[in-house]
Amino acid sequence: MRLASLIPEDDSDHISFRHYGHTYCVGECIGKGGFGSVFSVLGKPQLVIKKIPIKTKRQLTLIQQEIELTRMHLDHPFIIRSFEEYYDTDNQTMYILYERIQGITLNTHIEQWASEPSDTARASRWHIARQVCCGMHYLHTQGFTHRDIKPHNIMIQEHPLHVKLIDFGLSQRSDANTGSSGSKTYNAPEKFDAKYPQTHAVDLWSLGCLLFHLFFCTTIFAHSKTKAFDKKNAPAIPNIYHRLHQHLNALIAESEPNTSQILPLIRALLHRDPEQRPSGHEAYEYLTVHAQDIAPVDHDCLHPSQSDGDTKH
Repeated sequence: MRLASLIPEDDSDHISFRHYGHTYCVGECIGKGGFGSVFSVLGKPQLVIKKIPIKTKRQLTLIQQEIELTRMHLDHPFIIRSFEEYYDTDNQTMYILYERIQGITLNTHIEQWASEPSDTARASRWHIARQVCCGMHYLHTQGFTHRDIKPHNIMIQEHPLHVKLIDFGLSQRSDANTGSSGSKTYNAPEKFDAKYPQTHAVDLWSLGCLLFHLFFCTTIFAHSKTKAFDKKNAPAIPNIYHRLHQHLNALIAESEPNTSQILPLIRALLHRDPEQRPSGHEAYEYLTVHAQDIAPVDHDCLHPSQSDGDTKH
């Protein structure tokens, strides 16, 4: 049965369909928002169906791009997968069958940790950071760049802790990176300054911003009281970059025990020259070495070398 016929206009449930030899039943609506609706799918493996009203051609293009990546090109434990889709042109609605993620966004976790710091949260940060590096490294070895790495685009499943990178709508092939799309406080400076080419290293800059947010519970721009990069003010990029690194150097000099080990990696990832940023593999290795006493390597975290090759930049 086509996905378009699964969920009628009244959103009634208990409609059966078959997918790759398995019979599933559409359950209740488990989420609604500006993006559309999410319905549970009863059966194993656990799946969900997203029902997305299409409002613009650009929205359709971004969704189709994500589907192509997560269904056709990417297969990794730390990257979300889609399995089937159908675009109902009459009703301008996209239906997508995804794996179900039992968890919340990293952004929500960070908000919780900010109000309730604990040793468990401290260890979880290192586990999450390593898994993000694993997923990102795999993505880069497959020749793709995410271009919108941020806490909102990382889902966290618990028991055991498990990361899923989501939202590949802005992703591009690494050899064809262009444009300034992304999230303001995670965008790399080269998105607004042609001095340096855009490569997969835009994700590595975002990773540095992500790690800062993860360990300090706020963005590096808010923490340093510095404006984010902006295409309307490209001449200010060198001054903004200088202020960020002055702030990082001051924090490193303070040597706070909870953050002193992560800051040198963040500083390296936030290098102005994309060629000088450590790869996802190198970031993973750094995190593993410096977190041995805080968060021993989790068994469910694949080593980046298990990906198809390494990525140089």
